[in-house]
Amino acid sequence: MLGLIPRPHSYPVNNNTLLLRKPHLFLHVPKTAGSTLAYVFRRNEQFNSFLHIWYHPRYPRDHDGLLPGRKTVYGHFRYGIHMYYPNETCSYITMLREPVDRVVSHYYFHLQNKKDPGHALARDHSFREWLDLSPAAHNEMVRCLSGIRETEIFPTNTSLEIALKHLRDFGFVGLTERFNESLVLMKYYAGLQNVKYTKTNKGTRRPKLHDLPTDIVNKILEVNWMDVILYKEAQKIFEEQLKKAPPGFQKDL
Repeated sequence: MLGLIPRPHSYPVNNNTLLLRKPHLFLHVPKTAGSTLAYVFRRNEQFNSFLHIWYHPRYPRDHDGLLPGRKTVYGHFRYGIHMYYPNETCSYITMLREPVDRVVSHYYFHLQNKKDPGHALARDHSFREWLDLSPAAHNEMVRCLSGIRETEIFPTNTSLEIALKHLRDFGFVGLTERFNESLVLMKYYAGLQNVKYTKTNKGTRRPKLHDLPTDIVNKILEVNWMDVILYKEAQKIFEEQLKKAPPGFQKDL
């Protein structure tokens, strides 16, 4: 299904006080509609200025040959990539998702995609078992935003404190559950013009949240209690961003 959102008609670019400075660093937390947005950002950036990566950059290899000159970096990296731009003011952007919904989506994505690195674990274990075994089932949003190393499998209380601090410093925070509002707001914060999109990377065979057994939902909430706190903070930030929305915002929805 194609979503068409018109270009802003009442908020000239030169009057856009919300526009974030580049480089824009879009931290894509898995299963938060980031793959759909990647195409939007790619279309709105010059070819050689956009970079889509699937891992955290490694120094000095990627610093010397991959990142210089990029004005938009998008992908599955951890917080901290701004350190590769010591002489520039970077702006972090991200989308977060209600934790139960995100975890369910993540498991079934692994299960249905045979080439995915997490496929074998999901294939060989039930969802209930996977919740105990997979790091992706435990506070993935806190892991990404805190910037902890890949070797630190499970976030700590300190990780949560760091992630909350980083989140409050982000230039823009969107919510998957409020995708259209997030995308329209991003036009002003990221300077997007063409925001047509087609949903991509969407799982097709997963249970609805209301069909999940209560004990499974409670288990997800238990092992993702840090992500629950982080998401509640993201909701507050999103509401504050809405208050700053320019004239014409509602007409663009």
